[in-house]
Amino acid sequence: MAISSFLSVLSHVIWSYPLYLFLFGLGLYFTLRLGFIQLRLLPQGIRETFTPAKGKTGEMSPFQALMTALSATVGTGNIIGVGMAIVLGGPGAIFWLWVSAFLMMTIKYGEALLAVKYRRRGKSGAYYGGPMYYMRYGLKMPKLAAIYSFCGFLASFGVGNMVQANSLALAMENLWQIPPLCSGLILRLLIGTILIGGTKRIAGFSGKMVPLMAGIYIFAGLIFILCQWREIPAVFHLIFKSAIYGIEPVCGGFAGATIISALRLGTTRAVFSNEAGLGNASIAAAAAKTDSASAQGLVSMVGTWIDSFVICTITAFVILISGLWQEVIPDHFNGALLTANALSSIYGNILGNFIVQIGLILFAFSTIIGWAFYGQRYAAYLWGEKAANKYKLAATIVTFCGAIICSENVWVLSDCFNGLMIFPNLIALFLLRKTIIGESRGFKRYGSTR
Repeated sequence: MAISSFLSVLSHVIWSYPLYLFLFGLGLYFTLRLGFIQLRLLPQGIRETFTPAKGKTGEMSPFQALMTALSATVGTGNIIGVGMAIVLGGPGAIFWLWVSAFLMMTIKYGEALLAVKYRRRGKSGAYYGGPMYYMRYGLKMPKLAAIYSFCGFLASFGVGNMVQANSLALAMENLWQIPPLCSGLILRLLIGTILIGGTKRIAGFSGKMVPLMAGIYIFAGLIFILCQWREIPAVFHLIFKSAIYGIEPVCGGFAGATIISALRLGTTRAVFSNEAGLGNASIAAAAAKTDSASAQGLVSMVGTWIDSFVICTITAFVILISGLWQEVIPDHFNGALLTANALSSIYGNILGNFIVQIGLILFAFSTIIGWAFYGQRYAAYLWGEKAANKYKLAATIVTFCGAIICSENVWVLSDCFNGLMIFPNLIALFLLRKTIIGESRGFKRYGSTR
């Protein structure tokens, strides 16, 4: 109990207002200095995602790099976390999620730009990059890079592996009555098969799996919303009204929410959903076949848009249109069940639950693969390229353990490591801000030739 209390206090200290102020302040700074790049060049970022990568240096196409990053980013938080934000913070939390994601798109852009600029090629031919590399070669601060990598290495076993495996095993038990022990064995075999194939197999898996899983969930959600399209204006009104004025409690269910709680829950869900500031996505960006750091930055920026403005928004609209968020008890609710019940009003109980459970299974599985890719890179940076192979074996063992049992302490400890990753990464982005701005000004593919 003492350890649990200590971790909880530590997590709250790390994830406090100074961190959010730093994160969003830096996002606002880049938004202004880069001339609202997330508005001007989002269409260009989408085009860059599908630009042929022939003749360019790297290991995977820009599309595969984006899908690898999204495989780790799009996870159970897109279903469970959004429901939690609405129930605890009110519909206004979604407004602040949008605002936060808008600002953090520039953070993702800067991370990927620096990752490509300072990437290195290993003896095996693999391309290595990410926060630890721009800390080491851009800032000349190898100790800070080592601290960041070590925290990322440990986090990859926690939030990136054990908690995802546990969520997946629970979903399989709910859907098909498969015991967690069997789920763990199956999961270990599948994860090992993909990881042993190296970067190319991970990229190939992500390039096929992520569009499939996201497409299924987006399609089901859009059909639900379009079937009740008359409610869309009312939902927008509810979101904006709640964000500005808060919302009154409903007898027997929703407990009410203030502007502060909406802001806090919305921004927190944005950070945990799209992972801007952690720097993880830039590790995948560094492996992309590209001749421009800025171009890959735009591609990574698209990932935040897909995660927050598409998938999270669809979940939010499904829940708000259903009205079920007003009926749950804040201290006793299940985010996945809330979304499933909402979908069931259109699809029926069996299909509605199936859509959500399949979504949880696919999202959790892809998150394990994405974070395993990051974990290998952290291990390679700390102990050399050969350590990446040992990491693959360790990851499959931890996955099996996570499927069987996952302590709440793992969640809290992972939150701590994530917070310890954000601080050095944001410091690096701030100190290298002139490099980001200078590289961006030299990128004119969207207007003329470079």
